[in-house]
Amino acid sequence: MQDVHEQHELEALKSWWKTNGMAVLTGGLLAVAGVLGWQGYHSYETANNEAASSRYEGLRSAAQTDFGAVATDARQLMVDFPKSPYAVGAAFLLAKHAAEKADWADAQANLKWVIDHTTEAHWRAVASLRLARVLIEANKTDEALSVLNTAATDTPVAFKGLIDYLRGMALLQQGKQEAAQAAFKAAQENPTLSASIRSLSQLWVDDLGQVTP
Repeated sequence: MQDVHEQHELEALKSWWKTNGMAVLTGGLLAVAGVLGWQGYHSYETANNEAASSRYEGLRSAAQTDFGAVATDARQLMVDFPKSPYAVGAAFLLAKHAAEKADWADAQANLKWVIDHTTEAHWRAVASLRLARVLIEANKTDEALSVLNTAATDTPVAFKGLIDYLRGMALLQQGKQEAAQAAFKAAQENPTLSASIRSLSQLWVDDLGQVTP
């Protein structure tokens, strides 16, 4: 389930920048334009965007073979271009790489970076869900539930079913079978959730129904 939104993230990065890239400049736009002039500033920002894009494409290619070899470059991209969607992509790649090594602390750090730095509800939701999964894997179910509770207040409707499913997994790990069953039932009844996850949720509902008084 970790890669449910992976392809969407990768394909959406460039279109996000095309649509929203200039929005991140609003706060300081007039002051900078007054010094450099609009054309100069626009050229400067375009060059930065192209540099970030080029570096991110390199990271994506390396991730197919040995992402660990360029992890330092990914972290530097996040430092150099923290407001760009490519930095978000780099953080997701770092988190994925860390999770594959069961380095839960590093995975948590990179996912929290996304939550703290992005203004996009989609990326924040994806990062929150992945953070909850990592925390469950790390046996930090209280923290996972806290992340899910926070996410539930500002997450797009399409993610609600996954929140319920992950809440069920966390509660199940805590031994709270009745509460877990209720969460899985909510997930199973959510029409926006994928058929496979709804089926898994139904299996949990059925299994827990046999042991819950």
